[in-house]
Amino acid sequence: MPRRDGPYIVLYQRSPTTFVVASCDKPDEPLGVYHTSALTPFLNGTETQSPVVPLRKRGRPRKQPLVPRGTAGENAIRSASTPPRRDGLWRCPESNKLTLSKLKRKCGTLRGVVTKQITKLESDILIPDIAVEDLEESFQLLTERGEELKLIDSQIESLIEIDGIEAEFDIVEEYRKKIMRT
Repeated sequence: MPRRDGPYIVLYQRSPTTFVVASCDKPDEPLGVYHTSALTPFLNGTETQSPVVPLRKRGRPRKQPLVPRGTAGENAIRSASTPPRRDGLWRCPESNKLTLSKLKRKCGTLRGVVTKQITKLESDILIPDIAVEDLEESFQLLTERGEELKLIDSQIESLIEIDGIEAEFDIVEEYRKKIMRT
């Protein structure tokens, strides 16, 4: 049963708070579904008023169109930082996670090579008739690998999460002690 309730006609009530409303000029055509807060009360002399806006259909919000952005080079520095965690520590940005995993793999491989080189050097020292040049060459190679390892470790420290740095320091110190013993 339509009822005139201002500058509009309420055709029927869909729920306790929403109404289907039609215009006074065309009562057969519904304007839309309105919430009670959107319906203006009837005021004398304001027959030209209309409801504010109809309710939108509920459901998922519209998908925002992707804005194409220029791709940054591999060496580009991203300035976007991630927000702090609840405990106040900063997280590693998503863009750094791939670089971090690559560096950790490279570091693990290099540590394996250093360990093999240390083992070879220890066994070479025990050989009585080994040439000094061979030992110097092995030691030089071990020193170069150690420097590479320090460089990679410093790169990892710059990318790693703050709470994980202490564990990484322990691993690095262990390998440095191993290198220095020989």
